[in-house]
Amino acid sequence: MKVKLEANGGGLSVGSSRVDDGNGVFAALHSIDEVPGTYADVNAHSVLKSGDAQVLTKGVVSLAIAGVGHGVEMGITVGELTISKDE
Repeated sequence: MKVKLEANGGGLSVGSSRVDDGNGVFAALHSIDEVPGTYADVNAHSVLKSGDAQVLTKGVVSLAIAGVGHGVEMGITVGELTISKDE
């Protein structure tokens, strides 16, 4: 399934404008059709730093995201992530 990602309620932490090798792992997913929707951060103050992970939830479905930031103490914060089907 081709998807579009939109992040809201977050932003870049100090000094970072790039995160490489981003990936995500879903938990409690029974069908690929359950992927689209809005996932919220359980902790509004989470920061994705180099090598760290962040967990977002949509009901019982969870999405753990991780990536590699470049530099010292940098990364991204995500308050809400919307995944929608891309036509």
